Amino acid sequence: MGSEEIGRIEAIHNHVSQWQVKDPNLEDIGGFLKYLKACDIGCYPVQDTARWLSLLQEARKLRVGVAELIFMRRRDLVGKEISIEKSKDRSPPDNMFVVNEDQRRELEEIGERLKRDDPARRKREH
Repeated sequence: MGSEEIGRIEAIHNHVSQWQVKDPNLEDIGGFLKYLKACDIGCYPVQDTARWLSLLQEARKLRVGVAELIFMRRRDLVGKEISIEKSKDRSPPDNMFVVNEDQRRELEEIGERLKRDDPARRKREH
């Protein structure tokens, strides 16, 4: 089935991308939630627990589910992606890596964890 290979957050993002083919502006959140129920998203494990819990906390504040929160964030990015592409008249330099927003957040979280768990920093703090 492949559910062991990707986590639940990535699976939700993949389903939002599939839904975006049908609904390019991501306007039909009710239809997406019905579609997501049929996909049985619960079979995917939560691999990044810290990220899932932060999304869950934010979703509870907004009184929505995590999938709805991810959908709303992606919907907010639809117009911005187009305006960013229009504002770029030149291609990025060859030595620059291009990553999407989720990958950037993950890299920042990894960097913060590495800094926090660095043994040299622990010695200096004590």
